[in-house]
Amino acid sequence: MKRNILIGIVLIVLPLQVFARSDGGLAGDIFVLWSPGGRSFAMGGGMAGLADDASAAYFNPAGLVQIERHELTLMHSIMFGGDMTMNVLSYAFPTRAAGSFGITLLGMYSSEIDGWDETRMPAASFRYGSMALLLSYAREVRNWLSFGLSYKLLYEQMLRQSGYGQGLDAGIFLFSGGKLSMGITGINLVQPTWTLDTEKQRAPIGARIGLSARPYRDKIAICIEGFISEHRSFLFSGGLEYRPFYSFALRAGADQYKVTYGIGIWRDMGARYTLRLDYAGAIHHESLGKLGPVHNISLSFEFGGFRARAIASKPIFSPIGEGRDNIVWLVLDSAVRGEVRNWEVLIRDVFGTTVRRLGAFGPPPHRVAWNGKDNNGIIVGDGDYYYEFIVIEERTGKRYEWGGKLASLHTVGPLGTVVMTPMGMRPELIKEEIREEGERDAPAPPPPVIEEEEEEEE
Repeated sequence: MKRNILIGIVLIVLPLQVFARSDGGLAGDIFVLWSPGGRSFAMGGGMAGLADDASAAYFNPAGLVQIERHELTLMHSIMFGGDMTMNVLSYAFPTRAAGSFGITLLGMYSSEIDGWDETRMPAASFRYGSMALLLSYAREVRNWLSFGLSYKLLYEQMLRQSGYGQGLDAGIFLFSGGKLSMGITGINLVQPTWTLDTEKQRAPIGARIGLSARPYRDKIAICIEGFISEHRSFLFSGGLEYRPFYSFALRAGADQYKVTYGIGIWRDMGARYTLRLDYAGAIHHESLGKLGPVHNISLSFEFGGFRARAIASKPIFSPIGEGRDNIVWLVLDSAVRGEVRNWEVLIRDVFGTTVRRLGAFGPPPHRVAWNGKDNNGIIVGDGDYYYEFIVIEERTGKRYEWGGKLASLHTVGPLGTVVMTPMGMRPELIKEEIREEGERDAPAPPPPVIEEEEEEEE
């Protein structure tokens, strides 16, 4: 059945390519051919099949079902050497039973443009501006199928003329959360229409079809996309994201007109808040240097939502210490959409070998302790140890993960004297002899100094 659905979708979407006839600036183009975030822009904008952050409302509203946390993103883009700028605010948030929602506000503005009258004489300069508001909703229909809608309001201003139009986008997303996923978006299925100076403007209808792959969990993400639209040639784009470690990512992408690149940096503010800074740049090779470079920077703030997080209690501990110093606590924080099937904490050494496994069915406790021993009850060697906290949801089997450094283990005690006692001799006598030898070996104190006043009295 799934195969038949995919074939039907392809047969419906691909014929739209026959409408592609010529390139050029079309009404509302900037709101379907750009990117509302640094991450998506650096990956070439081919995100219809990935759509796993707040930019999903822009590329494929159905992808919002993948959003697990509240995500607020602010973006500023400098285009073509400063001739145009674009600002974006996007907010996406999930709910437990009502689906996922997204709000996106985009604004594009030009620098001063020289004006000319009908006789080609200089006239007053002006600016061009355009804005768009997207209100998006997504819901999971099956474990492998999601559906989403975006209501859009477009506004355009040129000279003293302005107008606005309303439209609708729709998308589907297949196999969310898996190693392979697919997304299809119908753009301007209800076409926004407005009038500028008696001239009617109509945003063109189009479609995106995208594929993505995550061959190694969240370390690598690959996406490709085809974009088709009225009065425009077929546009192919693709991108790659590589995360060598949790808090850093490298990205690159390309299409027929430009090459993109960028980086991303994460910072966890405790267990419930995360800050992300993304930078992206682009070089328009198709213009042969006539268009200046593009710089794009965005700041994202993630909080609340559904998660699995953990915090270690201390950086260093010794399993042979006394009191509370001989264990390390791991505070667990989890919140999933449904019931928890089971949880697990894996403790690994620097080589990635699992030395201890903790877990049970049902929701996790508030915290767990590790005493420095492996699964066989033997104290492990000194060094750094790391943890991975895993929570599995009951209904969907979705996996929530979180990992980091647990602690550095040290079993070596302080420097001291080792006393070997002969058979039958009391240790107290040996210790007394060591103390007396230390006193004999100590240097004699200096003689007292006789002051001159005492000599005069004598």
